[in-house]
Amino acid sequence: MTDKTKSQVDSAQKKAPGEKIEFAKYLPLSLAVFFLIFYGKFLSGSASLWEDVVEQAYPNLMFTLHSIKDGLFPYWTPYVFSGMPFFADVQANMFYPPYWILLILSTFTSSHTLLLSSFIVIHVLWLGVGVYLLSRHFGFERISALFTAVALMFTGYISLHIIHFIYIYAISWFPVTFLFLDKAFKTGSFRSCLLSGLFFGISTFEGYPQSNLHFAYVLAAWTVLVTVRNWKSPLTMKLLYGGYYALVMCIGLGLAAIQYLPSVEMMRESVRQALDFQAASIGSIPFRNLLTLITPKFFGFVSGGSMREAVYWGFPQSFLFWETNAFVGITTLLLAVRAVFDTRRNPAVIFLLVIASLALLLSLGQNTPLWYLVFNYVPGFGGFRLPGRFISWFSYMVIFLAGIGLNSILKNSTDPHTGSNYFKTIAAISGAIALGLILFLSGAFRNSEYFQYEKVLKNSTEAAGFAIFSIAVSLLLIWLALFRKNRAAYGFAIVVFTFIELYTFGNSFGGTRVSFEQFYRTGINAPLKEKLKDQGPFRVQSRLYQGQGKGEMLLPRNLGNVHQIPLTEGYNQFLLKRYSDLLNYVNDTVSQNLLMVKYKKVPGQPAFYELKPPPRFYCSPYVRVIENTDSVRAFLNSPSFIPERDIVIEEKPAIATDTVNGSACQIKTIHDDANKIELQVSVQGNTFLFASEIYYPGWKVFVDGKKSRLYAANLAFRAVPLEKGDHRVTMQYDSGSFKAGMATTLSLLLVIFILLWNKIPLPPRLLKPWIGLVKENK
Repeated sequence: MTDKTKSQVDSAQKKAPGEKIEFAKYLPLSLAVFFLIFYGKFLSGSASLWEDVVEQAYPNLMFTLHSIKDGLFPYWTPYVFSGMPFFADVQANMFYPPYWILLILSTFTSSHTLLLSSFIVIHVLWLGVGVYLLSRHFGFERISALFTAVALMFTGYISLHIIHFIYIYAISWFPVTFLFLDKAFKTGSFRSCLLSGLFFGISTFEGYPQSNLHFAYVLAAWTVLVTVRNWKSPLTMKLLYGGYYALVMCIGLGLAAIQYLPSVEMMRESVRQALDFQAASIGSIPFRNLLTLITPKFFGFVSGGSMREAVYWGFPQSFLFWETNAFVGITTLLLAVRAVFDTRRNPAVIFLLVIASLALLLSLGQNTPLWYLVFNYVPGFGGFRLPGRFISWFSYMVIFLAGIGLNSILKNSTDPHTGSNYFKTIAAISGAIALGLILFLSGAFRNSEYFQYEKVLKNSTEAAGFAIFSIAVSLLLIWLALFRKNRAAYGFAIVVFTFIELYTFGNSFGGTRVSFEQFYRTGINAPLKEKLKDQGPFRVQSRLYQGQGKGEMLLPRNLGNVHQIPLTEGYNQFLLKRYSDLLNYVNDTVSQNLLMVKYKKVPGQPAFYELKPPPRFYCSPYVRVIENTDSVRAFLNSPSFIPERDIVIEEKPAIATDTVNGSACQIKTIHDDANKIELQVSVQGNTFLFASEIYYPGWKVFVDGKKSRLYAANLAFRAVPLEKGDHRVTMQYDSGSFKAGMATTLSLLLVIFILLWNKIPLPPRLLKPWIGLVKENK
């Protein structure tokens, strides 16, 4: 390079005097600032998450770490519900790739509150990044994309579900899945399609199949829209749209096979085998509760720091506060109206309006006929409950509509009359809403009996007052952005005020000052902990399922997984049905004998009875066959049933037992861990070996190295037929569904990485750019 050329380059690189720095390109960094303001308390350790995080995520993490330390894969936990599958539970997150990072980091600390809470909330930042990139992909200005990302990151449904870790994991991957699928549609890129499938696959590992089902239908609707919009394109292109969508679904479900095949097996054995319409409709949103779109705290508020003092009357069950609230901010609602004016010019608006409308109607549940039709006739939806959760998709679609609306305002891309007509429309809507709120503040619309309580009335009036304030500020900011210069500055002001609205509503919900370690430390006092160190097989029943004190509980539900204490109770939606029947329908004295209960809660007191548990294993030739489950329960409750003698199985035994000599046996434990039990058994006659271990199809038994039959015995336990003589009996967890799932997942992963690595091109006629719904920025 000559001196002259070098001088020209240096000169070109220098900014001209007075040239403005492009601050807009640094706008995405403000996502991190907003994130730190909202969730920084979890990153600093000054607050911790609660509800499912402390009662499921933390115990799951601790049990996984215990298993790794012991050199075991966590197939089975013996510490909750007397024993149940662990990894097969989708909420264990064993195969969720980012979770492996958490496991590695967890080995370097003894305090996991900060680490786990941070891991969960960082997914919200990833969600925001994905939404920003998706918005830019669809041609949004930087400020509009920032608004959309901020509004969705901190929208009411997300901030209220920060305690539901698996949902946060799932939703965080949706934007990038959508982004790469649409890139594949627009460019024909097979690589983009593979990446979309890979991201969808990652989202399926997080353990929230309901959200994955919703993803699938939303992406299907988008695929249909793209196909219709490009109906005049060649047939091969239209087929490829559907093919790409199908490939994304196949990759996602195929990758998740290692998780979902065992999970399906577990669900079939659980109390969640089937849902009737009535049970599935719990959480249907009443029409009156749509008021929370304007005044989210009108019916009260629930938070981790004030559950006992909370005032909430929107539903009888407080948990429906977070399942049915979809506050997106008043500014967001008003901006969404602007997008409606672009319906003819932007087909994406039609898509968003249709999905939002359907989601809103479905969230009303049994209050409209649509939920009945979808639950009974649309594939997939019959297995899930709480229709109020559809309100989440209403909120997400409204936020994207608002992003389109703000983008139109900032670009000033419509005729002069549109802005004026739009503002008149939202002014009229806002005026009507504000008038209703003012009338309420003046004493009208107070028919509910709840308003006789001063605290309830005060809460509702404060919520109404803040809504009026938000309406006024939102209208002012939108007016400035519409009719004044420097739209970008007012656009950013809209972003900031939207954040303030959402922060004011949701920031206090997720935090509590009780760390996970403290929660489980206070749950088990020192004297009790010393007692529970007692050696020998036994279980602890800290919850009463029948009789006096029914429902009382002394220890946290999943404490067993934290402190490795074998509890008869736990906290899991996939409670095994056989075990549930035992706890709820079999005489308490019989069930505690079969379960080897040594410590049982005293009704009305924070103390335990100390009992003498029976042996964990025994032999008996007294085998009775009862094929009907109801009849089995009836016999166990009858005086004829003698624990430690009678064994009830549900099918004809493989051998005839010796009632004279079959009870005489010697049992020695050779090996005993969560996944494998090995016994040396000597019997004097043909008999059955009974084990006080929970029956589950994933367990297999081998007698003298040969596979034998494992029977369900006494409703929920295991029994093995043994012939006269000395035997080595091995029970081990050996899931065929896990092996099949692992083979499917690994094979598919190998194929995906080969295709990504080699960049295999499509035929040339499919490579030309396709017409998209929104032109990308150049």
